[in-house]
Amino acid sequence: SGALSTERKVRLEALPKWSWDLLDERWEQGLASAIEFGRRNGHTRVPQRYRAADGYGLGQWISHRRKEYRAGSLPADRIARLESLPGWSWNQLDERWESGIVAAREFGRINGHTRVPGDHITAEGFRLGQWICNQRTAFRSGALSTERKVRLEALPRWSWAVLAGQWEHGLDEAREFGRMHGHTCVPGDHITGESFRLGKWVRRQRSTYRAGKLSADRVARL
Repeated sequence: SGALSTERKVRLEALPKWSWDLLDERWEQGLASAIEFGRRNGHTRVPQRYRAADGYGLGQWISHRRKEYRAGSLPADRIARLESLPGWSWNQLDERWESGIVAAREFGRINGHTRVPGDHITAEGFRLGQWICNQRTAFRSGALSTERKVRLEALPRWSWAVLAGQWEHGLDEAREFGRMHGHTCVPGDHITGESFRLGKWVRRQRSTYRAGKLSADRVARL
């Protein structure tokens, strides 16, 4: 209202990150939270419901910024500051895909393969099993870009076919059984520590072999 003396105005503006505009202040708070998230995680693929340790709704804040961007109401300087964040994306679907490939890569690093169970959910709450299924569906329908196809095929023991992936899983379990016991005379009811029915899998391979339906490659590997 113009009722503040110049001396008081100067002293207030000397305070750290002072702003006369409450909305500007909230924007800076959101950006600071996003910067901190990026520093800790190496990216800013923030889940929409994510809240920072101090309770700040960072996921919702980012969602609002994307809406402003699509509406053309986000100033150029704010666009630039957001785009300087690590792994920033204006497209939430692109961001979700990146979250999926990172989770799949981590699963592969830990397990040595990417035969992810369909119901697998990461510690961060990402539905990795469903995401993997979606990638195979997109591949079969021709909707998966070459760039994404290449990145998926670079994952440890990646397979586009679910059944092929399950067969490789069985072979790995049989190999591990052989390493531990010195033979692969697996009891018919044997279940591994990962709850894989190895005995049943071995029986199935023998039945398929007797029926002449087991490929030469698989015969040789067994």
